[in-house]
Amino acid sequence: LKQDKDSSDLSLKHSLESLVKENALKGDVVTSLPLNKISAFSYILPNMPADEIESALLWKVRQNLSPGINFDDLSFDYCFSVCTENNKDIYALVFLADKKISLEMVKLFKELSLDLMIIEPKPYAIIECLSLLKKISEEETVLMLQLGSSSSSITIISNGHPYLIMPLAVSGNGFTEAL
Repeated sequence: LKQDKDSSDLSLKHSLESLVKENALKGDVVTSLPLNKISAFSYILPNMPADEIESALLWKVRQNLSPGINFDDLSFDYCFSVCTENNKDIYALVFLADKKISLEMVKLFKELSLDLMIIEPKPYAIIECLSLLKKISEEETVLMLQLGSSSSSITIISNGHPYLIMPLAVSGNGFTEAL
């Protein structure tokens, strides 16, 4: 939204209030966060029953947490697909966010009578949009570079599944400073 001339700051809450009012939004919503607020990790698991995947991923995530990070302070979600080539491996993408941030987002949307269903990393949300708009097909292998002013990322998707979502140290502001 464009900032009003009289307004010194445009908060996320104010922006959402305006969007909801102007577009009569209601119901379920999905939002995204930049990679500095939500993490995405890729794991390859051996083929296993679907009801065992979550416990395997929870174990992997707990084993790889940075020292001082408590799993109970994180929001956790995942998606997965079975590799069609060998039908043996499961490719899982795990999302982790600070639980405080997740709860703040839920509260913000709830105050606007919206139900926040999913919080995704921004690069994943972009891939989802491109797929829904049929700009990329499930059979394609795509490398997507999101070059932002303050943060950037690279995402690799193949057979409809993101294999890698990684933040980059390079950004538009960095290019400008270098010039």
